[in-house]
Amino acid sequence: MNWVKALTESIDYIEDNLTESLKIEKVAGIAMSSPYHYQRMFYILTGFTVQEYIRNRRLSMAAVDIATTNIKVIDLALKYGYESSEAFSRAFKKMHGANPTKVKKNGAIVKTFPKLVIQITLKGDVPMNYRIERKEAFNFCGMTRNISTENGANFINIPKFWQEVCDEGKLDKMMEKGEDDRYIGVCMPMNPQTDNSFDYIIGMFSNNEIPEYDNHEVPSADWAVFVVKGSIEELQNTWKRIFSEWFPSTDFQHANLPEFEVYYGDMQSPDFFTEIWIPITK
Repeated sequence: MNWVKALTESIDYIEDNLTESLKIEKVAGIAMSSPYHYQRMFYILTGFTVQEYIRNRRLSMAAVDIATTNIKVIDLALKYGYESSEAFSRAFKKMHGANPTKVKKNGAIVKTFPKLVIQITLKGDVPMNYRIERKEAFNFCGMTRNISTENGANFINIPKFWQEVCDEGKLDKMMEKGEDDRYIGVCMPMNPQTDNSFDYIIGMFSNNEIPEYDNHEVPSADWAVFVVKGSIEELQNTWKRIFSEWFPSTDFQHANLPEFEVYYGDMQSPDFFTEIWIPITK
């Protein structure tokens, strides 16, 4: 499978250049992917961002260097891309539970963060309901919050954002200005240089700008639309299958456009109906 091979080659490139400056554009290019699609795919498949993986691998290798060589802490910091021994020591202690000097002197226990090995199984036993659809340019608006992906914080902070908006009546107030009864959750594209956060929007479709909300226009594009019926857990499972099963089995890539969850009806209903809109390109 070329997709898995390309992803594996990108990880090999990271491993071969842990002591060099790593640019996400270069890493994504080796995987024959856009920076956005690569970061999104990497995160959903592994549970951590590209930058987290690089940082953890560097700190893991640094622990090996401390245990097996006489390298100075400042030289080790510079080797793995830190500007000072203080910044390196803080990151090292956060991961390993002890600062590098203590590990060097006393042989304290450290953690190992192994190299990733990509193995994808396309089961095909549970069908995915989707359609490919061309959508003309459209507009949407809503309430925005920047969401960190560090240590899976997005899985906590997005539901908290929804809870806050619903409890304070902000969703109902917004929907009074809506043109239909659909409301949306939108993941905006990540910045390739800072892939540890993204803007998340709770909003609605609107042909006209509404001053009190953040307004956005989406250009004409092709979309893969996945139909999900059931709980939030089923929705999250579908997201993972899109990146771990659907993308690898097609010739599509993720276009650098927002991703949408389009909600229909009562979110608490066991028959809750959602569409996931993924922007795609050949």
